[in-house]
Amino acid sequence: TPSKAIKEYWGGDIPWATVKDITTFNPDDTQDHITEEGLNSSSTRLVHKGTLITPTRMALGHVVFFNVDVTINQDLKALYPKDNTSKHFLFYWFKYRAQYIKSLGNGSTVDGIPQTELKAVPFSLPPLPEQHRIVTILETWDNAIDLLKQKIELKKQVKKGLMQQLLTGNVRLHGFNKEWKMVNLDDVCEFKKGSGLSKGKVSGSGKYKCILYGEIYTTY
Repeated sequence: TPSKAIKEYWGGDIPWATVKDITTFNPDDTQDHITEEGLNSSSTRLVHKGTLITPTRMALGHVVFFNVDVTINQDLKALYPKDNTSKHFLFYWFKYRAQYIKSLGNGSTVDGIPQTELKAVPFSLPPLPEQHRIVTILETWDNAIDLLKQKIELKKQVKKGLMQQLLTGNVRLHGFNKEWKMVNLDDVCEFKKGSGLSKGKVSGSGKYKCILYGEIYTTY
């Protein structure tokens, strides 16, 4: 990592990729950028677009392709497949083995995996023509999933518009013309609050299920 203390190294045009760019992935850019001087002053290297990149510290098991040339910090590794391996096959393999690679992580505060241990992970290598065929099949399914996601997103927008029209009375259903009333929320429902519980009163088993505040955002 170029020294943060030297401002001339930062704020340039060269994308600087770290783990945070892997977890919030934008294939066309990174959150931070360095200058040519920053690149030349450090041991980082310029990784050409389309190169596989995977973390060895935090976010283990992730793998990405950037659409632009990037520099990487010491927590990321660029993978250059040999002639007998398709980079796209390797990409799908990482996705398939993500949980296993994640399970190899160790560290007192942050999960990490030594490069030597990552290199030693067993890898089933089919002949190159078969790799290409497998990639074609998986990409076909990815494209189908993307189309479905687009359709779902479109339907969500349609539903959002319907809610805006129907729940405000701007659009009335056929056969209904009585005037809507304007009331307060407590005119239509009764409010009952919960109560605070100490950790000692909460367990993984018991007769009654209990919803904790934080679970509204995490497990609901």
